[in-house]
Amino acid sequence: HLALVTYGTKTDSSPQAQAAGCQDVTTLLPLGPLDRQGHNTAIDSLTPSGYTPISLALEQATAQLPTDGAKQAIVLVSDGEDTCGRPPCDVAAQLHTQHPGLAISTIGFRTDGPASDQLNCIANTTGGMFVQAANAKQLAARLIATQDVQAAKASLSPTGFNGIDLGTSAADIRKANNDFPDVASSGRVTVTWRDCDYTFID
Repeated sequence: HLALVTYGTKTDSSPQAQAAGCQDVTTLLPLGPLDRQGHNTAIDSLTPSGYTPISLALEQATAQLPTDGAKQAIVLVSDGEDTCGRPPCDVAAQLHTQHPGLAISTIGFRTDGPASDQLNCIANTTGGMFVQAANAKQLAARLIATQDVQAAKASLSPTGFNGIDLGTSAADIRKANNDFPDVASSGRVTVTWRDCDYTFID
């Protein structure tokens, strides 16, 4: 079962629009059986334009969940920090207390600094995971990873996979993993290892 909630799509980001923008949370599809085509259509219709009321969005998403104590998940995708003043990490902690089975995972889409810190706090507070994505392909992969948070936490970090961080040289990876493929010492080379693509440049 899946719901789709969005924010920041009905106003602009001008100061005059802040009051309305901080209430701009919409349930596009209520919690129910997966409708893949319906979700794809709803997502394709989105145009980000306004404020970022993360706290209100988390509350409205949680309000759709059953109160039976079962395991539940929210996946928050954001390209920035909350712009409406209520600390989302505090709100997430309160929601987790009310729904002990709830884990909130967060994906920072091209985020850094305070925005990433805020998203990381939300995930850590609720037993979810925080990862980042720089493009649509990475975003799709990170969304899949949030389906099994415990398995993903064992191999995926905000900056790497299977203990290999971005920026690590091929030589250093091979020292730690003797089954890692050989990589040419010059040019641009992409290798696939353990279901992940690694690209090296010179």
